[in-house]
Amino acid sequence: MEIAYFQSKDLLNEEFPFKILRYTSTSLKQPLHTHEYIQIAYVLRGMCNHQLRGKSLKVSRGDIFIISPGVVHSLSAIDDKPYEVVLLDFMPFLVRDYVKPFSSTLLALLQPSEGRSDSRQQPWLHIAKGKQLLVEQLLQDIQDEFEHREAGFEFSVRISLVKLLILIDREFRKSRRKPARQPALADQHPIDAVKRYIYDNYSQDIPLEHGAMIANMAPAYFSHMFKKRRANRSSIL
Repeated sequence: MEIAYFQSKDLLNEEFPFKILRYTSTSLKQPLHTHEYIQIAYVLRGMCNHQLRGKSLKVSRGDIFIISPGVVHSLSAIDDKPYEVVLLDFMPFLVRDYVKPFSSTLLALLQPSEGRSDSRQQPWLHIAKGKQLLVEQLLQDIQDEFEHREAGFEFSVRISLVKLLILIDREFRKSRRKPARQPALADQHPIDAVKRYIYDNYSQDIPLEHGAMIANMAPAYFSHMFKKRRANRSSIL
């Protein structure tokens, strides 16, 4: 299957390589593609399908992705149902200096996929309901600045983009934090990692596909293994 490759020189302004797009569609179907720039994708409403790294994910409001250069992906509607998604496209150098303190998380995601030390870096995060309005306000501020283009809009866009990235980083760290009441395991089973994530994010709506991605399993197999491991633990207790 042919994979499209999008270059910044064709899609982004050379002086300020940034763009924000808002899609509202019942039929949008992107081809599988990669790009040399960063893309942040946030689902505002409805559900859509995100083909990412060979996995098909159903995503909904609050799901946010940082798509690194070189990562193959595409967005498409599900059964012609409406959804709305915001896409931010930008070159890494716009924010690289600001995110240097986050070398193990954000900075890693801003590198080309083949050049990262950990190609398994989790690119998907579900923003908790309590933070969704903050994310959406930042996105609206960025869109307003970019569309009106008043003096200094470039700086304002960059600052709001950095704020968004820092918020994402904090939510990533929170999702990985081990609960104090559970001991660390030297040889952790993938399902246990998902259970710990659920424990840390119990107030969120966590899709099946998200758990499958954390466990690095196909959704159907993950569902089977999750139920099986839960049954085994119950029988031991």
